[in-house]
Amino acid sequence: MTPDPVTSTRTKTVVVVGAGIIGSYTLPHVARMPEVARIIAVDHDRYDHTNLMGQDITPGDVGRPKVMVQARRLRRIAPNVVVEPIHDRVEHVPLAHLRADVILSCVDSLEARLVINEIAWRLGVPWIDSGVHGQELLARVNVFVPGAEVPCLECSLSVDDYAAVEQTYPCAAGEGASAPAATNASSALGALAAAMQALECRKVLAGDLDRAAVGREILVNAAWHTHFVTRLRRNPQCRFNHATWQIEPLATLATQMALGTLLARDSKAVLWMDRRRFVTELACPACGTVRKLLRLTDRLGPATRRCRRCRYAVTPRGFDLRDRLEAGE
Repeated sequence: MTPDPVTSTRTKTVVVVGAGIIGSYTLPHVARMPEVARIIAVDHDRYDHTNLMGQDITPGDVGRPKVMVQARRLRRIAPNVVVEPIHDRVEHVPLAHLRADVILSCVDSLEARLVINEIAWRLGVPWIDSGVHGQELLARVNVFVPGAEVPCLECSLSVDDYAAVEQTYPCAAGEGASAPAATNASSALGALAAAMQALECRKVLAGDLDRAAVGREILVNAAWHTHFVTRLRRNPQCRFNHATWQIEPLATLATQMALGTLLARDSKAVLWMDRRRFVTELACPACGTVRKLLRLTDRLGPATRRCRRCRYAVTPRGFDLRDRLEAGE
């Protein structure tokens, strides 16, 4: 294999969430960036026949996980770039796996964007959001750099925006429970948004934040050949806590440590989950059996969701869900 002449300059890690109408075009752009050494691709979906005309795939990719298709493709494009596909929802991925130099959002729902915004702020990682509107031929890109007094995604949201966010409940959290509507955008529009996102990504990776669209929204109207730049402002009434976590490595791998041991290390330790909940009990509405356990709601497998006594479907009750655990409990 011929050595990559720019291998020594590849030091950056990029997370790309979404491999659909935008992400299938963004990912090859990222793989070709000379700064990038590692790509983490996250998507829980599979390609289907309706994706063939709008996304950068072939008929042979139909039915396969999107990130696996793209990972194979990226390894052909840039053999010296490490590609890590994660076939799961981004909210299910531990934050440690998403630490990077920049996060690129290629998703199609506000719910997913809220999750990515939160992840980026907690980790202190810049993130670049992109979107399209198929009917109006609009392509958009926003750049966010986390900070206490700078605008985040939620700073511009209204009460109606929050009301429109897809709701997922523990008792109906299966695949497709809150699937967003199709974008119905063309491949050309998706490629346009991907190109805009890739250009902003290069600026962020180079530290050229003065020229990047930080705190701004860039909107291109391809129907009328116009573009608009909107400056975003920090909303003092923003519902989101803009705190960035100070992350310190553990002497022992967390995978080798029980949860109780982890909390016992510090009498003031608190394990806090963003947008995820711990289940402490499962109740059977048929026979009344209650089972105590401690597990994340998204990690309740099919066997766990069945009553051991009567095999009826069990559910966590609202007061059995917790978003934080404290030392000593």
